[in-house]
Amino acid sequence: MEGGMNEKELKEFLSQRLLARIATVDENCRPHVAPVWFLFEDGKIFITTGKNSVKVRNIMANPEIAITVDETEDGLDNRGVIMKGKAELVDDEDIPRKIFIKYLGSLDHPSAERLLEMERITISLRPEKIISWDFRER
Repeated sequence: MEGGMNEKELKEFLSQRLLARIATVDENCRPHVAPVWFLFEDGKIFITTGKNSVKVRNIMANPEIAITVDETEDGLDNRGVIMKGKAELVDDEDIPRKIFIKYLGSLDHPSAERLLEMERITISLRPEKIISWDFRER
């Protein structure tokens, strides 16, 4: 791992309810970036999305992706991580539930039922490269 966060700091940072941005490439080599909820667990990052989303179609054609998660205060005090590698598409009912609990607090939240009714797939990435930084004043 390159950069400013050690493994403990990285896990702590990625356990927060921050938005990630996933970058995929379409069939014309044009980038597609989308904000997403995520879960970081066992050295992998997971994203749940609709089975027919642009992200999924792009990954089926080219599994190379990048994901970034960052936060800033006043523009200068910032930290974040960029992860790169080959995505895998997996059917896993537990991961979406864990993601919704992370962001909604429980599956009893009014949005959880609607989100769970959608035909979903999970994007899984075991990063081949991780770059992190932490420029916060301490």
